[in-house]
Amino acid sequence: MARKKHILALITIIFFVSFLLFFQIIQHDTALAEKGSTKVYLGGNPIGVVARADGVVVTDYVDVMTESGVRCPAKEAGLNVGDIIKQLNSQKINGLSDIRNILKYNYDSKSASMEINIERNGSNLQLSIKPCVDISLNEYKLGIMAKDDISGVGTITYIIPSNNRFGGLGHRIYDNKMPKLHVYNKGNIYGCAIIGVVKGSNSKAGELRGHINKKNNMGILEKNNEYGIFGYINASNQKYPLVELGNRKSVRPGKAYIYTSIDGDTPEKYEIEIIKAIPQENPAAKGLVIRITDGELVNKSGGIVQGMSGSPIVQNGKLVGAVTHVFINDPTKGYGVYIDWMINN
Repeated sequence: MARKKHILALITIIFFVSFLLFFQIIQHDTALAEKGSTKVYLGGNPIGVVARADGVVVTDYVDVMTESGVRCPAKEAGLNVGDIIKQLNSQKINGLSDIRNILKYNYDSKSASMEINIERNGSNLQLSIKPCVDISLNEYKLGIMAKDDISGVGTITYIIPSNNRFGGLGHRIYDNKMPKLHVYNKGNIYGCAIIGVVKGSNSKAGELRGHINKKNNMGILEKNNEYGIFGYINASNQKYPLVELGNRKSVRPGKAYIYTSIDGDTPEKYEIEIIKAIPQENPAAKGLVIRITDGELVNKSGGIVQGMSGSPIVQNGKLVGAVTHVFINDPTKGYGVYIDWMINN
């Protein structure tokens, strides 16, 4: 009997220890930044980003000149700017060419209308639309301007060594004409080289001008949210240095560094000052206020410019955040996001 009690006690201890180990693993996976001891590959290199919508996004209306006068089928059907066209006459729409081909080869002019399935503010709707013939082109038109992707230049922040998952930009990719719509959520990242810099000035943001090499597909983009873009990179990580991962609780006002590329594709180290570290207990953008103090960077770019978003911020040898926005009235200053809110994406 005593032997059975001993065995049961031993099993209980083993179970309890196993549970604690499992709990620690879960904590480690869900709070990497809190630990401050995990190493990641440090970014700072530019990337070309092409983010795609799941369908075709209506960006504006276009009047169509017909034999009976000016018409806009999209307006007549009740389509709104920002709607995502998912299907036309029960055929899936993956890109603009699908709409053109359906109108050219599959639309019966004797039909009264076509069914159009759209996504609007997260809800699926079905409308009826009657295309009309543009007399100057002799083609059927819906009366819309539309796009299926959006592209630009950004910066890699980090890569997790164990699975090659990357984070970059530090903020969402969005269309300037429709900043509140979150529609470009998948895509690819490509090799990119910076070929020029438009200096920032008071009241006008500067920008990095880059050449995107679409023959160099570096990986996939599978998440786009308020804290950046995230996915998996397939490029060799040998050129990326390892750096300790910090967290928001370790950040202090004072000297720090950013790693960014303003010429070619190789990151350089530039000195900055963290002016303010805003206490945050829940995910939020703009946790850091920074100033560029490096004379070389200010001379070449004026400070922070578009395309630098995602440039890693390192303090005391630890990755603590990423550059996100510039102050329009002072390009030497800008915001950063804590690495805490990026790393678990």
